[in-house]
Amino acid sequence: MDIYEFLANELINLVPNNKFICLNNFGKNRWFGFIYRGYEGLMSKPRENSNNVKRKKEGYFDIYVCTGDRYKERNGYKPVTHYNAFQDLLENSNLENCYRIWRGESPMEITSNLEEQESLCTLALLMFEQELNWGNEIWQRQTNFPPRIESPYQRPRDMIMGFLGIVFYYRDVDAILNWKYKKINGELTKTTATFGQGYRYLDNDYRRFFEELQLDNAAMPLMIEQCLEDFRNKVKLVPDNKYYIDKQ
Repeated sequence: MDIYEFLANELINLVPNNKFICLNNFGKNRWFGFIYRGYEGLMSKPRENSNNVKRKKEGYFDIYVCTGDRYKERNGYKPVTHYNAFQDLLENSNLENCYRIWRGESPMEITSNLEEQESLCTLALLMFEQELNWGNEIWQRQTNFPPRIESPYQRPRDMIMGFLGIVFYYRDVDAILNWKYKKINGELTKTTATFGQGYRYLDNDYRRFFEELQLDNAAMPLMIEQCLEDFRNKVKLVPDNKYYIDKQ
């Protein structure tokens, strides 16, 4: 069982309760894991410039990633973002170990270095969140990387891994050209990596970091086979997202 299947089993047994699920405890103020948010989470809300969501159960399996005080101590604010996680990985890990997380290995089996374990736990949780919230299912948003288990292989978490390929190649988080911004502690701060006008318009010099992942058949998407069936069964009887409007 890879790390994403493990976390998925924990979540499916938890929903609809919102207690904390622990991936690893590194000590005081160092609990890494997630809290189930469901329709209270950000993924259940309409996108900017819209009043509705596109899919019936959109956001139902949303979670809040918990990383203790790691990023409060590093950056002065507690929530983890793509920007501060990528910077952390660039400083404390390497591309090969990020690939190992992407393929489903546990951070604690990859390294004995605590700083690197924490940074890789963060990555695993962000990739798990990506697999939950993006894809073809009625609780997910559409993605450029829907699951494919035949060549060209594809997983929703390829979005994060592709951006990390750029970061490590250029040795600079700001090599990613497009970001969402949020005001944090009074300052406009880079948070989530984006494709700007869209993935289809991405320059080939950057696109290759995502397309290379399609050659790898070792990293499996989460929402397939028994796991997908479990999530579909779980969501059958829950109410629709209140922001969904049936246009039929």
